[in-house]
Order: sequence, then C-alpha cells, then structure tokens
Amino acid sequence: TVQWSNDFEDPNGDESWKVGKGTSTLPKVFDQPNGSKLELVWKGRQPVGPRKHPSLFSQSLGVLMATPRRFDWTKNWELQDVGDKEWLWDNIKDKWELDETRKEPTLAVISGDEFRNKKSKWKRNFYTRYATYEERISHRPEQLSQQEWVQLMEFWDTPEHQSQEAGAPPSLGDLFVRTHTSSQTHDALDDQSREYIVCNNFILVIASGLNIILGVFNIPR
Repeated sequence: TVQWSNDFEDPNGDESWKVGKGTSTLPKVFDQPNGSKLELVWKGRQPVGPRKHPSLFSQSLGVLMATPRRFDWTKNWELQDVGDKEWLWDNIKDKWELDETRKEPTLAVISGDEFRNKKSKWKRNFYTRYATYEERISHRPEQLSQQEWVQLMEFWDTPEHQSQEAGAPPSLGDLFVRTHTSSQTHDALDDQSREYIVCNNFILVIASGLNIILGVFNIPR
C-alpha cells in the first residue's frame, strides 16, 4: 500500500520528480483519515454517483498511475504488467468502497480510459505544442522522470505511431494483442500468445532504446 506524505518521491532518488501536496496528489481522496473510504454508486460497469465522486474516482486512478517507474507509458493499457494492475487495485480500494465485483470494470474500462486520457493530455500540452526535441525535453510533465519522458517522446516519434495518428490501421502486432488478451484478467489467453507478446514487446524495447541513444547524441536517424 502506498504511504502518502507531503510529496511523492521517485524511488530511484530523482528529486526533480517531486509533486507538491494539493496538485497531483488529490488530497480530497488521499488525505482521508485511515480507514475512511469514499462512497461510489454504480450503474452497470460505471460509477454514477454521488455527485462528483465518479470524476474523483477516475482522477485518483490517474494519480496512482503516475507513480514513477510503475507503468510503461509507451504501451497501451492492455499491455501493462498484470502485477502493476493488481497494485493499482490494492491501493485504490484503500480509499474507495469497492468490492471484488468492481475490480474488472475498474481495471479494464475505467483505468483504460484514464490512462489514455492522461497520455493524450501530456501529448497535447508537452509534445505537440513544441516543434523541436530541445523544447519538448525541457517541457516534460511533472509526473514523469526525464527518462520516462524521453522514452515517451521517442515512441511518439516512431513512424508506426505517426502513421496510426494519421489514420492508418493498427499493426498486426497490436491486433494480435487485442484479440489474444483476456478482458477480465488482462493477461494473454494462452502460453503461445504470451510468448509472442513478450517477444514483440522485447523488440519494441530494443527499438525504443536505440531511438533514445540517437536522440541523446543527436545522431541523424
């Protein structure tokens, strides 16, 4: 369980990542007394009340997602580590009244939407707004470390991502992941599918690392 204090701290000691209380830490949720939980009223797979609680619920998921080094922002939500999603569930239910029947919609639909919305906001405010690598690297989201931001920028720079943004269909690898991943467990449907997904992700990591090296040393691509 996360121990909330005046600041979040990067576990690797990156002091530049610190976020002050009252900004990204959402005190209405995370400063509650121990044992106190906020109520949610559900209709189907979505919370609908009371009042502003559904919005606060999504925002609190976003705060937890932005814990440094926890999630890989170059991957879709469906490809995030199952153990990290379990960590998210364990921590969110400490602050909200949630039973196990709410786990699947929380970790699938609601978390997936919040993950995409947060990444889209970062891209709009810190990437698309600026034209050069130097401008973008100096205007990173406060929730991301320098390394995380470089990796995400390099991912957005890839031809595959650029073509998808322009309306091209997803790659065969993305389609395979979508059709061979359980919506309930968020894991591969079988061992063969899992092996393919792991190998595909390894190739993407190598490509991303090469792009980072080229960017750091200003080597033409």
